[in-house]
Amino acid sequence: MLPLRPPPLGSDPVAPVGLVHAHAARADVTSFPPAGYRETLQVAPPVSVPTGLDPVCSVSLGWYHFANSYGQPWVTTDFSLPSHCGSDFSAIILTLQSSVAGLQFDRVYQVWFDGAEALRGCTDEPIKAGIWWQIDKDVTDFAPIIKKASTVIVGLDNINDSTYTGVYNTSVSLTFYPATSKHPVPPTVPDVLIPLYAPGTYPYVTLDGSGKAANFRASGIPKNIKKAEIEYFVSHHSNDEFYYVNVPDSLAQPDEGLYGSGTFKELQVYVDGQQIGVDWPFQLIYTGGFDPSLWSPIVHASSENFPSYRFDVTPFAFLFADGGNHTFTLNVTTQTAGSLWYVDANLRIWLDESGKQTQGKIVHVDFPSTEPTYDIVMDADGVDFSVKTTLEKAITFETHVNNYDAFVKQSLQFESYVNYTADLFNVWGYHNIKATTEVEYRDPIFDVILSATTTTVDYPFFFNVTFTYLDDAGTLFYEYVGIDHSRNIEVLTTSVTPSVEKVRERHFCKGYYANSVPPGYWNENMHNVVYESEKIALGVWDTYSRNVTAVNATITDYKVSSLLF
Repeated sequence: MLPLRPPPLGSDPVAPVGLVHAHAARADVTSFPPAGYRETLQVAPPVSVPTGLDPVCSVSLGWYHFANSYGQPWVTTDFSLPSHCGSDFSAIILTLQSSVAGLQFDRVYQVWFDGAEALRGCTDEPIKAGIWWQIDKDVTDFAPIIKKASTVIVGLDNINDSTYTGVYNTSVSLTFYPATSKHPVPPTVPDVLIPLYAPGTYPYVTLDGSGKAANFRASGIPKNIKKAEIEYFVSHHSNDEFYYVNVPDSLAQPDEGLYGSGTFKELQVYVDGQQIGVDWPFQLIYTGGFDPSLWSPIVHASSENFPSYRFDVTPFAFLFADGGNHTFTLNVTTQTAGSLWYVDANLRIWLDESGKQTQGKIVHVDFPSTEPTYDIVMDADGVDFSVKTTLEKAITFETHVNNYDAFVKQSLQFESYVNYTADLFNVWGYHNIKATTEVEYRDPIFDVILSATTTTVDYPFFFNVTFTYLDDAGTLFYEYVGIDHSRNIEVLTTSVTPSVEKVRERHFCKGYYANSVPPGYWNENMHNVVYESEKIALGVWDTYSRNVTAVNATITDYKVSSLLF
């Protein structure tokens, strides 16, 4: 079977036999980055901080060595903000720094504050001489829990032995900017943040491919809810790491690394058994996937800072605004047997200043359980095949909440194609997601739109993995990888202060993994990234773009531009 996860960077190439899904301590680090280490980077804009405003304070958890750290997270139980930091912030920036040298696989890391997940990403695979990276994330929205948190958990499961020598030296810190009359607390900061987590070593719940969902019990939810939002953290691993090349169950050969359950996955949210949201995940590629050399020094889209998924659940707020205990459920559909999906969430609540309990009713709700359609074509040899998967879905619901009506419409167009050839050693195809979500709040008495938001996402993904044995003995081989993957998001808001936000990110790369490269074969590893963002609000037009190219692990072109009107 094709090797979508080769050995780590720096390993000697060895012909694959199938798909491989393959004690921490506090540390004193005197300088960062380490001398002689190479920087890796995620192409994205810098975090925005208040102009002309200095930080009021910063808090560091220190440094930690993640060596043999499976099931042994870095736990700080005495976290607190110094009194001089104050209590109101215009911005809070979370910074994670890490370095590693030697031989090591990519690993997933997470940061939680009293059970509320704030960051999840993937480490970069090192070279023997060492690499380093830094992620800065705006976590201002987490202010309600960061201000009172006492326990911070940083997870990074790693293995360290005579073969996998890499130890991840990692720090986590927070920088706080005060709120002023010119730079007030942003309206995106909720009044209350309730983590939906599982008590234990790690706050997430693991969905193991058996089809079960994750249930989280929440209490202490305020009754006077003006707005509510659920932020869903999720990542796919093991037999679903490359779910976009999975096949229908009738074609699955799990012992050979060909996994079932198909290519379509859906994220679902419920409260007390009532479905209240649905979304479709971006196709993550970790830094050990396909060809690790493609992701050094430029990593794939969002791999150092995975996207989370925000559900506006205000239309259903009356279902849990009664002061009682409620069960929130996170589900991933069509989990593959033997897969691992790590899920948890945060419930954000903005309070109604009147103090009145939120009331409402469901007028109409339709979450159809539409199943994908498979078009399977078998080759004459009875081994190779192609599968085209399609699905279109329309979701609608209407509720009445307090003195307004809420209308939500969602549409999905999904299509994927996988073509397995050469006795299932090669695969090429695509995995495309297009979805639109429209949320409208209307005054039923005056028939006036109070606010409306339309979110459109487009995730086109094209891939080609071609493997060739170059001798009869099966000892010499050549593998070509080509990837063209984009993440496009547009949010249009119509309200008292209309706004438009756009993000367009495209990764185009091609490379090889081999122990012999004949003349005429592609013999470079090339990765080009184009990132563009645009925001128009309050008469201000803010744009940012980066165009970066790396060839054979060296950045050959780097362009950055930003405009503010």
